[in-house]
Amino acid sequence: MTKRQLPIIYDEDEFASPSQILNSLYSFGHLENVESPECAPWLEMCIAVDIGRDFQPLLELLQSGRQVPAAAMPYVRDLFERHGLISGVRGDKRRTPLYELTYKEVSLLLACDEVKELVEDGMNADEAIDLVAKQRDLSAETMTAAYKGKLGAMQRMRARLKRRKMSS
Repeated sequence: MTKRQLPIIYDEDEFASPSQILNSLYSFGHLENVESPECAPWLEMCIAVDIGRDFQPLLELLQSGRQVPAAAMPYVRDLFERHGLISGVRGDKRRTPLYELTYKEVSLLLACDEVKELVEDGMNADEAIDLVAKQRDLSAETMTAAYKGKLGAMQRMRARLKRRKMSS
């Protein structure tokens, strides 16, 4: 099992370009469904708009005449909705972008990876959950639910992505 690295987007000490952030999110395993060369410019544009409030990359892509790939459409739509670029829709810039996980979601995914690694090494699942929960200052119930995929935050994260894909 390869160990996940914390995405650059959460490293406050490091300035990263949109392409570096996108590569970091790819390596974390959050964007497997859009790892195609056609999607990369559209996702980089979304990140550039969000981190720099610079709409120039969006204008350049739209003027290029390139069609938004179906896999990237949910992320572009999310950007338009959050920034109020759709007529009649009030933007909510505080909402977490679809391509980005919340810090809590990232922490729980990393904790689940640790539990899986301990279980693969032969430790009992309940013992591994208790150990990781203590190390990360989480309740055993939260860690158990996250590990089993039954934590509300994790289910909402998957549902949010699924809803966006279906509405595009």
